Amino acid sequence: MNKNYNTGKSNNKGKIIACIIAAVLALTLAMGLIFGLTRNRVELPTVNSNIELAGDGGAEFETASGSGISIVAAQIPREQFGEYGIMTIADSAYTITATLTPADAENKKVTYTAAWSNPSSSWATGKNVSDYVTITQETDGALKATLTCKQAFGEKIVVTCKSQANTSATATADLHYKQRTTGYSLKITGLGNTLNLATTGTKTAGFKANFNQTAGSTFAVTVNKSEVYTKENTDSVTKVVITPTSGFTSAITGAGLSASTVTAQTITLNSSSGTLAGFLDSTFGTGIYASSASNRNKLINALKGFTAVAYNIEIYNGSTKVADGLTLTIDSSVISGQKVVESLQLDHTEIVF
Repeated sequence: MNKNYNTGKSNNKGKIIACIIAAVLALTLAMGLIFGLTRNRVELPTVNSNIELAGDGGAEFETASGSGISIVAAQIPREQFGEYGIMTIADSAYTITATLTPADAENKKVTYTAAWSNPSSSWATGKNVSDYVTITQETDGALKATLTCKQAFGEKIVVTCKSQANTSATATADLHYKQRTTGYSLKITGLGNTLNLATTGTKTAGFKANFNQTAGSTFAVTVNKSEVYTKENTDSVTKVVITPTSGFTSAITGAGLSASTVTAQTITLNSSSGTLAGFLDSTFGTGIYASSASNRNKLINALKGFTAVAYNIEIYNGSTKVADGLTLTIDSSVISGQKVVESLQLDHTEIVF
């Protein structure tokens, strides 16, 4: 009787083939599922927001929330407003661009909107967002748009980017109006003076010199800021530098006097105010004429005849100059009456009783 010793091997081989076929089918099914999920994700992109920009006052974005779309904003220089169809009277403007994830999404259209964060706030009540901010997309559903800030606003605005293919996929970004620094005011007091200068107002004033009095002069600076905003700025000032003009020192040396003590002075500010000693007072005068009556009178005559700018004023925050263009002239109305007798001479007249 013949026995078939290959039967077991044949059965094992069949089982192996069956396992391979099952594995291939399982792998094919898995790939199909993955492809299907991927395809769904392409058709229905989610939203992520990461806004990057900087500004010096005016409309400013903050980091937004979401997933699947990144948004980059870039400020448009004022000189380029015309290229974007923006009116020159606009406060500020930005281009905002959304990038979808995945990049090969079938429907990449998005919609941008803007709304008050709290429409019931005391500032926003009765006001339309469109009177303050507008968003114009390049075309319907375009990823790129222009955001124009027409004027300052006092309630935070929420900018929303929404996928048209997946209305539940949105990104939001807070749009603030950062308080602007509009200028600087300087008040100078001392020696009977009260002078008010401003970078947006009166820029020149006459300081009354007084050679009979010693007193420090106080320089107080106010940083002027816009009144409508959602985010306060922290601009401050730390010092004032007052520098004599070459014309002023030349007037002194032209009178035969030394102007070596007439130099630039720095007033360090504490809480925006500081004092300058020896400014156009008796200390200033004696630094030039010492105890000479003749030289004192020469200095007074020189200052009386000098009507041009005597001092330039600069305002600093640390090492950064934030304002200039403020000037002082010399008001000689007081020193005109402060000349002293230089000599006394008697006539050789004989008196007979």
